[in-house]
Amino acid sequence: MSLAAAYMFGRKQGVDPFVFNAPMVGNGNDSVVPLTALNGGNVSFGSGIHASFNGANNSNLQYDDNAAFNFSNGTNDIAFEINFKISFSNGTQQLFLNKHGANGTNRTWELRANSNKVRITLYSELNSANNLSYENSNILTNGTEYQIKATYDGNGNPLIFVNGDSTGVIIQNNAPFIKLGVSTNKVTVGRFLPSSSFNFDGTIRDLTIQKL
Repeated sequence: MSLAAAYMFGRKQGVDPFVFNAPMVGNGNDSVVPLTALNGGNVSFGSGIHASFNGANNSNLQYDDNAAFNFSNGTNDIAFEINFKISFSNGTQQLFLNKHGANGTNRTWELRANSNKVRITLYSELNSANNLSYENSNILTNGTEYQIKATYDGNGNPLIFVNGDSTGVIIQNNAPFIKLGVSTNKVTVGRFLPSSSFNFDGTIRDLTIQKL
């Protein structure tokens, strides 16, 4: 894995701590370009270089599409790893990181809390009804920070680690998962647009996305 495959936010990058570093396309080195999020207007940044979300509709960050966020080349899936630290104020049912289109169409991948358990879901060829999830069995306590690692081997095997523990279950919905789709959807942190049912209430920091 090259350094050019790592994209970070949550660490100080100039003024705004939530700037992704993405590679310059095709240059073959570790040069990066920043991808700055559009702040929905109600995200606060703490001195520990983290972002706090309060569950409001405008409490979200949104990034334009970039190769950094697509884990398929159209033919084969690409293995990846997502790392971050998270603390829930309420983790009952919240979507905190996703690459979806408007109204939840053309879904690609997402990370969410489900009854205070962390789940990664991969959507087969942008089909919202055909998806593959891995849900970690650890129940996260509200107000406590956890280290989360989500991995995918590119061959239909996602995993979630909570503080290093990957105990959990695979959840398959409908037909067999084939492969991830490629989309131009934006990446949203803190909300499932346009629904207000799954807004994130908590903090997230030190997030990296790596293609393996």
